[in-house]
Amino acid sequence: MYKKESKNSITGHLRIMSAMIRDLKNAENVLYYEKQVQTVIRSLPYSWISTRQILTHNENIKNFDNVSRHVELEAGGGSGPHYCSFYPWGKTSWTLVQE
Repeated sequence: MYKKESKNSITGHLRIMSAMIRDLKNAENVLYYEKQVQTVIRSLPYSWISTRQILTHNENIKNFDNVSRHVELEAGGGSGPHYCSFYPWGKTSWTLVQE
């Protein structure tokens, strides 16, 4: 399993993952949207455990673009994870709110 290397910024990490997904598609080994999201979440450092949990349970994240946008927002310019709160919205949907 591919994990983010400490020398790579989040943006660089997401570029590498995007290239991997594109290469797999070109090799006719398509990684479906759900698997793309799971792969990005699992590749994040362990120190991002709170963010990983929030992303895992966020029903609005459906593809690589969605998850990468959320991860870049969390990184806040590469300074590491920012703790955020999430609030219930309806019965089963969660939204991510950055403080």
